[in-house]
Amino acid sequence: MQHLVLVDLAGAKVTGDVAVNAVPTGVALSAHRLVWWSGLWSAHVLDRADLSAPATALKLPGAEGTPSVGIAGNWLVVARSVPTSPQDWADKSGEPLMALPLSRTPPGTAAR
Repeated sequence: MQHLVLVDLAGAKVTGDVAVNAVPTGVALSAHRLVWWSGLWSAHVLDRADLSAPATALKLPGAEGTPSVGIAGNWLVVARSVPTSPQDWADKSGEPLMALPLSRTPPGTAAR
């Protein structure tokens, strides 16, 4: 079992501890939510007001590539890096920026 720990740096104290069932690939934090993801295809959203409540699992949008996830208001924002060539990891293009509403309505795509 792994743990995500929220720390109040000003007060030098732990303000939250969340047990997770996999090593997180990344974490995003807003004033109201904690999001962590493991692997390429799913994220887990927690309400910071009640970190002991079950997480909401969301399927990350996109067809390929490594996700970078952020929170903007009530939206999960996902960018996926995709190498233009499997041998060239430095030159990355990506899929369109995608936004997944936390209310579970259909995802949107940013215009290019």
